[in-house]
Order: sequence, then structure tokens, then C-alpha cells
Amino acid sequence: MPPTAPGSRPAADRARHAVGWVFAVSGLTFASWASRLPAVRDGLGLSPGELGMVIFALSLGAVIALPLSGAVVHRLGPAAAVRLTVVVAEVGLAAVGLAGTVEVLVVGLFTLGVANGIWDVAMNVEGAAVERLLDRPIMPRFHGWWSLGTVCGAGLGAAAAALGLPVREHLVALAGVNLLAGLAAVTAFLPPAVHRVAAGEPAPPLPGTGSAVPGQPPA
Repeated sequence: MPPTAPGSRPAADRARHAVGWVFAVSGLTFASWASRLPAVRDGLGLSPGELGMVIFALSLGAVIALPLSGAVVHRLGPAAAVRLTVVVAEVGLAAVGLAGTVEVLVVGLFTLGVANGIWDVAMNVEGAAVERLLDRPIMPRFHGWWSLGTVCGAGLGAAAAALGLPVREHLVALAGVNLLAGLAAVTAFLPPAVHRVAAGEPAPPLPGTGSAVPGQPPA
């Protein structure tokens, strides 16, 4: 049984929904650019080799982010790290939609790759903390939300393509929606004090009491 602190269970319940939503937004962001890749290729007249190099930029960004993600999440905390990377990732998604040259497309995908790599680690750290507080396995649900986001992103992309919606309007609009949804969800992440409890550290004392539990004398 994980340690508890006043308000930790309600905070964990709120954070559970928020983390699921952030996972879904991440999946939606990832699938959205991929679903419009044929239109981007045709619009820029990319050869198969050029298309491979463009996709490589995304992978390169993700690989570079991996060794940095732990330090970033540790320094900023999961909430701030997700907040930052949501902004950067959606800027990258919008850049992909606005790209009129291969260079801009490469920069947009590289940016998206870096942000998505750190975002992935940060939301998993938050999810693990919520799981410890709730004392039951819920990480598979979070990954299920990510998968649902990818399905929605692919479906929206297919619908946009079928309706003839330009890539620019589709990805820029979706980037804006994802940005607002992601930032709103992060506001319900666990507060730092509850994160310390989830990590097994002593619960912080209640203001003016020196005790972590109401009615209990300080240690």
C-alpha cells in the first residue's frame, strides 16, 4: 500500500483522467501528420529517397530526446515537462502543415520528434505516480488511450483527405485544438507534494501543525 497524504486520493483520481487525456492527445498528434503524409509528399513532389530522409528527421529528433528526457522531467517535473513539450510538439505539427519546402518540413518533423520523445517519458512518469497512489494497475489503460488517439487521428486524416481539406488547414487547426486540450489536462496533474508521497517520501506537514495527518501530533 503506498503512503498517503491528505487529499492524495482525490488528486490521484483527477490526475488519472488528465493523464489519459494527455496520452490520447499525444496519439492524436502523432497519427495526424502520418495520415497526411501522402498529401505532403505529393504537394512537395518528394521522391522516395527524399521522403525517407524527411521521415528520418522525425526519428532522429526522437532518438536525440531519449537521453535528455530523464534530466528534463527530473528538473521540471512531469507537469511542466508535458506542458512545454505539448507546446513544442504542436508548433512542430503546425510547421508540417505549413511547410512549403522540404527544409521547413524537416525542421517541423525534427521538432515534433524531439518534443514527442520527452512528452512520452513525462506522461509515463506521471502515469506511474498515479498508479502507485491508486495502488492498482492502470498503465495499460493509459496506453489504450494513446492507441485511441492514434485511431482518431488516422480517422480524421482519412476524412480530411476524402473531403479534399488542404493539409495546411487540417494540421494547423488540429495543432491548435491539441494544444488547448493538452494544456488544460495538465492542470489536473498531481501537485508536487503528492508526487513526493507517490515516490515514498514522507508526507509534507499540514500548515501550522507540523503533522502530515490531521489530529496526529508531529513526529
